[in-house]
Amino acid sequence: MLPVNEWVSEIAGIGRERQKNFLTHSLRMLRENFMKNFGLHVLNYMTEREKQFSIKFSPYVHEGNIIPLSEEFEKAYHDISRNGNAKIIFTDLCIKVMQNIRP
Repeated sequence: MLPVNEWVSEIAGIGRERQKNFLTHSLRMLRENFMKNFGLHVLNYMTEREKQFSIKFSPYVHEGNIIPLSEEFEKAYHDISRNGNAKIIFTDLCIKVMQNIRP
């Protein structure tokens, strides 16, 4: 859990707007990788760097976890928007992501 705590401390210090941008980008990447897994490449809008990341990440995003993952990122976005405690929100998000990410 130590790397998680370090990451949470880092992201808690970047400010609410950047935190919301991170969550929005994460939601977009979940969508892009889900579409990639269905072979819907015409619906993918990824940069080359994102495509490289997607090679290893996409097997972890599938029909069994896309809805719970999306809901958790949306909930975190909502909580950050309402001035929730960033450390608590991102710690909870990390735990939920770890529970849902499986190939």
